[in-house]
Parts: sequence; C-alpha cells; structure tokens
Amino acid sequence: MRRYIAVVCLLLSSSISAQPITPESEKVIARVNNDVITQQHLSTFRQFLEQQLQGQKVSEKRLLNELVKVSLLFQAAEQQKLDQRQDVKQQLFHQRKSILSAAMLSELAERLQPTEIDIQKAYDDAPSEEYHVNYLLVGSKDEAVSLINQLDNGANFTDLVGQYSIDPSKQYAGNLGWVNLSQIDIHLVNALKELKPEGYTKKPISNHLGWQVLQLKEKRDYTKPAFFQLRDTLRQQLLSAKLFNYIDELKETAKIVYPE
Repeated sequence: MRRYIAVVCLLLSSSISAQPITPESEKVIARVNNDVITQQHLSTFRQFLEQQLQGQKVSEKRLLNELVKVSLLFQAAEQQKLDQRQDVKQQLFHQRKSILSAAMLSELAERLQPTEIDIQKAYDDAPSEEYHVNYLLVGSKDEAVSLINQLDNGANFTDLVGQYSIDPSKQYAGNLGWVNLSQIDIHLVNALKELKPEGYTKKPISNHLGWQVLQLKEKRDYTKPAFFQLRDTLRQQLLSAKLFNYIDELKETAKIVYPE
C-alpha cells in the first residue's frame, strides 16, 4: 500500500475539489490530532483504489488506515516546516494554479452551455456536403495570419504545410482526404461551405492545439446523419468554441511577454 499513500495525497489536493460538497460528504469519520478525515476523503480514495484493483472491493477499515497515515505524515511535514522548503513551495504553487484553473473551466462549462435551440440551429445550418481538405496547424495566431498573408501573395499551400504545420497530417502534405460533419468540428464545416475549390480560410480558426488554416480542394453532396446522432457532438463543439473564445478574449486584454 505504500504507493497509495502518495496517491491519496494527490487526491486530497486535487480530485476532491472537483466533487460536489454535501452534508453527508462533509461528515467527519476520523480525527487525527487536530486534522479531520471526512466521508468525501474516503469516497474519493475508495473510487481510485477499486479502479486500480479492477473492481475488487476494499474494506472501509483498510481505506481509513491509509488516510490516517497520510494525515500523520502531513502533520509531521508541517511540524518540520517542509512547506517552507523552496521545492515544496513551487509544487504547492503549481498545484494551486492547476486546481483554480480547473475550477474556472468547470464554472465556465456550466455557464456557457449551449441551449437546445443553439444545437438545433447548428445542425440545421450545417450543409449536406463533404469536403476534400488540405490542413495547416500552427502554434500562434500571429503565425497563422502571416501564413494567410503569404497565401494572399501567391504562396503554395502545401509548401507552407511542409515548412510550418505542426499537425501529423504534415506527412501527407496536409491532405485530410474527404471529411464531413460527423468527422470534423461544425465551425470548420461552416468555414469550408463558404469556400470555392482552391480557396482557403482568410481568418485563422483556433482549437485546443493551436490555429488552423484550411484549403478546400473540392466538395460533393453528402447526406448528414440525423440530429439525434450528432446532438451530443454538436453540443460539445459549441461549448468548446465558447471556451476558446473566452480564453482568446483573456489573451487579447493580457500583457504577455516572452523574454529573449
């Protein structure tokens, strides 16, 4: 069980923060000097451990014993002022940042949920077409804008893919083959439907990996799946787009410096 002690420490510092707090979860099931162990601590550790043991049940006594060990180690570390050690301070700082970032994303995910009307409209507006696409992905918006400017001045799309793209499709000169609504993001589909063959997107499109530029090679008719088959995918795509937009707005108003 030694390795589980480290895992419990991690769970108590991160996973628990994402769980809903209820009167039952806050119930104190043990006190170790001035520290308390709650039902939520036990439930979180049980879930982790039983996953590791492929569903094998673990007794509450065994779980509680491990949590007591962690509490004792925690108290000993505080008494020895290990929290003042520089390496520990750094770890605590990064964990706090990670937890708060995750909490912010969770808050935004609830606040920005698309409505059923939004999802239905996205489906209705999506064309019954599929597209043969060349694809280019770079790490920054400025770089994507620069590449679009080069395309405006006559640069070859596949040449730019070979030089700059960070997507695995680079090995195929950016050629994604034929794609449709069931395979790519609705926002890419909406951008492609406005293009003519050999045309390319005039504004970069962001995703979680970077900034995208697309070139349309050709298009053809396609029967899109029924709404119920795409509903959950569209909901997630619309939510993701709102999250990306929120972060982009934060970046626009932030002062970001990369020292040489």
